Amino acid sequence: MTTPGRDLEPYGARVRLSLGRDLDAHRLLAALLEDIANACEAAGASLIGHIKCVLRTAGGRIHCSLTSRGSGARCGGDEAVRLKKGREVELNLAVLVYGLPATTIDGIVEAALERALAPVASLWSKRASFRDYNL
Repeated sequence: MTTPGRDLEPYGARVRLSLGRDLDAHRLLAALLEDIANACEAAGASLIGHIKCVLRTAGGRIHCSLTSRGSGARCGGDEAVRLKKGREVELNLAVLVYGLPATTIDGIVEAALERALAPVASLWSKRASFRDYNL
């Protein structure tokens, strides 16, 4: 039997989003975190520890958090934040799951970003680091 401490490789990424159309930030972020959690479990994660993100715009910030697939993602933050077409925003993402290496999580995050953003004609670029971005 392995111990949870040995199976945990923290993962963090900073993502720049160029928005192709107006988006509902809470819905987008909740769907992204839930997609990452589902994909991590499908890839063999033994436990979802905490998946969280903070989206920063000129108008404020929104944060989302997921600690179990059953309860789903919960978002909050500045209600005035609007994601408008043509704007660039920054997303900081942290994924703490047991049983997957950070390199696997990186591929999962990239695929989830593509699934979430390609249908709405939004572009993204990621600068990944396998350390906590102090979310």
